[in-house]
Amino acid sequence: GFLNCCGAMDCTHMAIELLGSEDAIDWYARAKKYYSMVVQVVVDSKTSFLYITIGIVGSVPDRQVWNSSGLKKA
Repeated sequence: GFLNCCGAMDCTHMAIELLGSEDAIDWYARAKKYYSMVVQVVVDSKTSFLYITIGIVGSVPDRQVWNSSGLKKA
């Protein structure tokens, strides 16, 4: 429904369960109150996945995810 839109990019937290990790504080999404990994996706106008970034942990701003993504580097 957006004229001249060829796709979209967004980030979200995926909840994960950490078993027996002593370094779990790095994975904690403070505002969400659960352990998480950030996922960034880019889709085209047909909602086909064009790019996925996974592996950034915890509570980080979208800008930090973008700055560390391979898509920005490309």
